[in-house]
Amino acid sequence: MPEQTFVISEQIGNITSPNASDKVILTGIHPEPGGMFIDDLELTLYPSDNAKPVSLKIPESGIFLQLFLGDFTGDGRSDIMIRGDLGGTGGYAIALIYHYEKGTLKELFNQDRFSQKNTCTAAYQNNYQMLIKCPASSFPIDLSSYSKEYLSMIYTDDKKVKPNISASVSWLNEVFPVKPVSETHYDLILYQRIIGVFEADTIGYIETRLSYQKKEFVPIYKGVLMLSDQVRTASVSSMEFDSNLQNISSTSGLDVYYSQQFKIEPENLDLIINAISEDDNVLYADGYLINLRNTPIRGITNFYLKLHDARGTTFASKTVPSINIGGTLNPYEGRRIFFRFQTKEYSLSGIDTSSIHWDYGYHLL
Repeated sequence: MPEQTFVISEQIGNITSPNASDKVILTGIHPEPGGMFIDDLELTLYPSDNAKPVSLKIPESGIFLQLFLGDFTGDGRSDIMIRGDLGGTGGYAIALIYHYEKGTLKELFNQDRFSQKNTCTAAYQNNYQMLIKCPASSFPIDLSSYSKEYLSMIYTDDKKVKPNISASVSWLNEVFPVKPVSETHYDLILYQRIIGVFEADTIGYIETRLSYQKKEFVPIYKGVLMLSDQVRTASVSSMEFDSNLQNISSTSGLDVYYSQQFKIEPENLDLIINAISEDDNVLYADGYLINLRNTPIRGITNFYLKLHDARGTTFASKTVPSINIGGTLNPYEGRRIFFRFQTKEYSLSGIDTSSIHWDYGYHLL
């Protein structure tokens, strides 16, 4: 069955002149019927004076796509912003802004070009410190208030950074148009995620504010926002088997781990894994997702899972763009879930099975 083009978003605004009522339409297709991912994007401007429509192919694909119209240049006319999410595990943003000029749409902002010009780095330092470096600026972060369990993953007993421990800063994760009531044009506020010891470990965000001046977006300020311990616990979780665990050194086709005892974290989306088995070069983790939050969960995206043995060695790792929970997961409801690790996603060689624990993170809808 051929893929059908559909209207993603439609807006009316003064694009071609201050008093115009122009129509802007963003269209695309679903490569997979019923999926969230949208491809083959096209932006079309229909001027209100019946002039020839202006169309532009958008070289992006993603989810949660929408249009926003607002004056970023200060000329009294709205510009066209396309916002969305690339749909991968990193939660990267789509943010494109176009300005109408003499029958064409001129690009003012592109998330990739910004990220390329504003690459930042993060590094753990001795004595529970982290240093963020960006072009023309740097930011020290004090990690000493973090839990002993977290710091022990990174530091030795004498507060030295362990070998092969690293951190990083992502490309753009969020882009927001903002306008103070006293201003006539919009600025942009952008966020880049500071990633800790594993991919789902969000330390905080680098915040940048841009304003359009002299035909380009220029930075007004840049700073670091830290997540509170409560928020970090809600978005990044760690669970483990009880020590009363049956260990089986197995070949393909046998149970690898099994437990009926587990720990849970209140006010969280808990992942409980009570059996891990291998069959025909596929590792299966069988368990439950339980909503212990006070609010319903309508969707789970960017789910990240790592399994570790007693020495902390990662023996399985997987990312899942989205998890089908069959509608809404209400407070105190659960769903059974199977994770399948293919050959390149796990290794059981030499692991210590005296205890097993796992880290995971997610985005909730």
